[in-house]
Amino acid sequence: VLIDELHPLADGSLLLVGTVPQVNAQQPLGLLKLTPGGEVDSGFAASFPADIRITGLTRVGTGWLAATRSETAGTISRSSLAKLDSSFGRVGGFAPDFRAAPRVDAAHALSDGAILLEGAFLPPDTAEAQRFVKLRSTGEFDFAGVPRPTDPARTTVIHAGTDGRIYTMAPH
Repeated sequence: VLIDELHPLADGSLLLVGTVPQVNAQQPLGLLKLTPGGEVDSGFAASFPADIRITGLTRVGTGWLAATRSETAGTISRSSLAKLDSSFGRVGGFAPDFRAAPRVDAAHALSDGAILLEGAFLPPDTAEAQRFVKLRSTGEFDFAGVPRPTDPARTTVIHAGTDGRIYTMAPH
């Protein structure tokens, strides 16, 4: 078991994101829920196809935004984003227009309503992939004013500090 993210819930339970065991067929890959007593919640379910792995999770309003990737026999075919309600059901009508095949590794909701994404994204005016992009609440991408790190390591966790700085964590 390798835990990339830990999310405490209001009822005292925990959501774990990472390389975690799949308890039942309705549980998406990469996401596990523990009860307040620390036991695996075998009744936890979310509606995802069998080949979808959750790679990141961030709170957005009363729901969640999940970074996902389609994975078959260890081969990644595409990354995407899914909006989830508070019960982890998918919210329809959310389909950001990614150019080419992005890789979404981490996401963090910002105070202005935008979501900072880390991965590999193609701006409309260049073929050079960028590591960060803001997803505006309108569903549009904003490549201006995002971090341009020189460290080649992929980020697994993003947090925005109260000082306006963006903090990232990458495995080394």
